[in-house]
Amino acid sequence: MSTWIVPLLGVDFQDDFDKMLIDYIEANYNIADPVKTDTDHFRFSFGFFDLNQPYEITTLEPQNATRREQELGPRENNMSTLMEVHIRAERLNPNGRDPQLGAMEREVIRIIGQYRPNNIVGIRNMTWEGGGRDYSNIRFSGNDWDEQDWRAIVYCRIFYEKRDTST
Repeated sequence: MSTWIVPLLGVDFQDDFDKMLIDYIEANYNIADPVKTDTDHFRFSFGFFDLNQPYEITTLEPQNATRREQELGPRENNMSTLMEVHIRAERLNPNGRDPQLGAMEREVIRIIGQYRPNNIVGIRNMTWEGGGRDYSNIRFSGNDWDEQDWRAIVYCRIFYEKRDTST
């Protein structure tokens, strides 16, 4: 049993941050292109891309992402954890222009930026920490598929309080 608790919950978080974050993004996601946002074409998940749909948003908690922001008392701490939101858009026409990746990226940033205290119970605040395009997977080998798989990363930091209840 954990001796850390989140005061608003009375227990420690019951889910990992990557699951809580992707559930929050999915619940607030609102791009009005149904062909690109229905479940046959779009996947929200935590972890890595599964590459089964042309549009995906996933969340990951990088290693060593948590830090103590401020000690509030002998056993109370304000904490934060850096999170990564990975966005993938498969361009169906390799020579065409598809603005969907940018639209998805801006929508995730909007959701993070409009976060209000305790929209996720126990998460006091969430802030956008930057990001950008991820070109590590693109191979310019002349293979159209390789040049169609476009990705971006959005970083956000979540803030919360933890209390040590050990004796």
